[in-house]
Amino acid sequence: MRNTSPRSTAPKNGMERTNDVLAFLGAVVRQNTAHYQSDFEYDKKMLREAAGKPNAADRTFYWMSRDCGTWCFRERDVFMRDSNQNITWQYHEGESGILAFRVHITGLNGDKLSGEIQPFDYAEQVQRVKRSALPIKQVSGVYEDGTPFVAPHKKFDTVEMNKHGGIKEMRYEPENELELSDLISWEHRAQDLPAKRSRKRKPTVRRY
Repeated sequence: MRNTSPRSTAPKNGMERTNDVLAFLGAVVRQNTAHYQSDFEYDKKMLREAAGKPNAADRTFYWMSRDCGTWCFRERDVFMRDSNQNITWQYHEGESGILAFRVHITGLNGDKLSGEIQPFDYAEQVQRVKRSALPIKQVSGVYEDGTPFVAPHKKFDTVEMNKHGGIKEMRYEPENELELSDLISWEHRAQDLPAKRSRKRKPTVRRY
């Protein structure tokens, strides 16, 4: 019988450092995601690719386990209003059984990813996303053939895109990058608050 003990919309809080991020998240999938566990294969690929990124913001993700699948999005993209990641993250508002984590990749040791994992209450956090997400000024990125581009959001020149073989990487850009950085810092403090309220007792995080 599948162990469903981690199911909770309010996971225990406190940053968890691990030298095997994928094993940690994989255990959550096995215990909390009954259907479409194959979604996690896409997440693993994304997280592995992020290990080589020099910018910490490109190595920080929001990851959720649901009864029917998983999602893994770069944190900054979730706070870009009307991005695909922002829309999808909010779509599951009201669902039960969601376990959500902030995942920061710190390194790659052989085939293992080291990093930090912060559980948070999705039901509370999605309300902050809805209130605080910033408008997108433009998108920048790289086409499949390595050619860089800058374009208005959702107004790509499809002829030009197809000419270069499609889009390899894309980055949403706000009007003010510092404002986004401050917003994310504030969000981290909000996620940390439950742990600080419980500082009189040692925080407990289930180890998978």
